[in-house]
Amino acid sequence: LATGSQTWLWYSDRLVEFPLGLFGVALGTVILPHLSGRFAATDGAGFSSALDWGLRQVLLLALPAALGLILLAGPVVTTVFERGAFTALDSTMTAYAVMAMSLGIPFFMLTKVLAPAFFARQDTKTPMKAAIATVVANVALTIAITTPLWLAGTQGAHAGIALATAIAGAVNAALLWRYLKRDGLYRPSPGWGRHLLRLLSGCLAMAFVVLALRTWIGDFGALGEWMRWAALLATVAAGAGAYGIGLLATGWRPRELRFNG
Repeated sequence: LATGSQTWLWYSDRLVEFPLGLFGVALGTVILPHLSGRFAATDGAGFSSALDWGLRQVLLLALPAALGLILLAGPVVTTVFERGAFTALDSTMTAYAVMAMSLGIPFFMLTKVLAPAFFARQDTKTPMKAAIATVVANVALTIAITTPLWLAGTQGAHAGIALATAIAGAVNAALLWRYLKRDGLYRPSPGWGRHLLRLLSGCLAMAFVVLALRTWIGDFGALGEWMRWAALLATVAAGAGAYGIGLLATGWRPRELRFNG
C-alpha cells in the first residue's frame, strides 16, 4: 500500500479507541457484577433484564459517537494531528480510515457488554470461539476489500483494512448475540422499537446541526490552531446538544439511564 498507510491506520485506531475506552469499557465494567449476581442467584429474568439495559445504554452512546466521528473525521484529524511532519495529505488519508473504522464502533461497544454475559457465567470458551471466527473473517475481508483497491492503484486503499475491521466487529457482536439467544440467556424486553426510533431522531438532529456548522465553518485546515480547536469543540457541543434535544423531544428521559433490576 501507499507509504504512510500504517501510520494513517494507527492514528485512526487511536481516535476510534477513544469512545470505546470512555464508554464501552466503562459499561462492561459496570454491568459485569450485575450479571454475575443474577447468575449466582439463578435469576434468569434478572440476568436478561440487566443485559437488555446494558445493550440499550451502549447504543445510546455508540450511535452518536460513531456518527460524530464519521461526520467530523476530517476536522478532528486536522485539529488533533496536523502539524509538523503530519501534512494535509496525511489528514485526508487518516480521515478515510477513521470514517471506515467508525462504522464498527456500535458493534465494538456492543461486544464490551455481550462478552461479560459469558464471563459472568465463567464461560470463556464461547467468547474465544467468536473471537477466532472474527479474526478469520477480518483476514478474509481485508483481502477481499483491499486487494481490488490496491490493484486499481487507489491511494486510500488502506481504508479497506479499516472497513474490514469494522465489519469483523459486527461479526463478533452478531456471534455473541446469537450464542446468548441460542442458550436462552437473553430475551429482549419490550420497547426496543420505540428506543431505536428515539435514537434515530437524535442522530438525525445531530447530523443536521453538525453538517450545517461544517458548511458554515469551511476548511478547518485554513484556520489557526486555536481557532480549529474552538470550532471543533463548538461543533461537537452543538451536535451533542442536538442529539439530546432530539431524544427528549421523542420521549426519552434521563431516568432511563438508571438500572432498576
